Amino acid sequence: MHVIIGGAYNGKRKYIAKQLEGQAVDWCDDLQHSNIENKHAEILVITDLEKQIEPFLNEPEKEVAETFFNKIVKNGFEYKSIYVIIEDIGRGIVPIVSEKRKLRDVLGRLYQLLFAESQTITRIWYGIPQKIK
Repeated sequence: MHVIIGGAYNGKRKYIAKQLEGQAVDWCDDLQHSNIENKHAEILVITDLEKQIEPFLNEPEKEVAETFFNKIVKNGFEYKSIYVIIEDIGRGIVPIVSEKRKLRDVLGRLYQLLFAESQTITRIWYGIPQKIK
């Protein structure tokens, strides 16, 4: 598993598209309904976890994080490589709205699971990649 993290609109998708250019890639932005179209691709790119988790914020944080982590692993089982693009929302001002704080907390737990499992972690900072792991 490979994790790409960075702020909103910092060039994460562009970076991955360039890295995987010419390869058969499936892009998935909905793990609940598994909108994966090309089952013959060797690479899976998962995006938009932040939006996918929002409907589950009334459930316990740890359970939501573990459920989504397991879905990522399960959906990626058939692929040679999994890339997960995540938004870094843990740096900066703590949100006033409780739902946004809860989202930040759940994502923090999920990101810890992803980072522990991943072979590589790359931070994208305004289009510039920095390898963390």
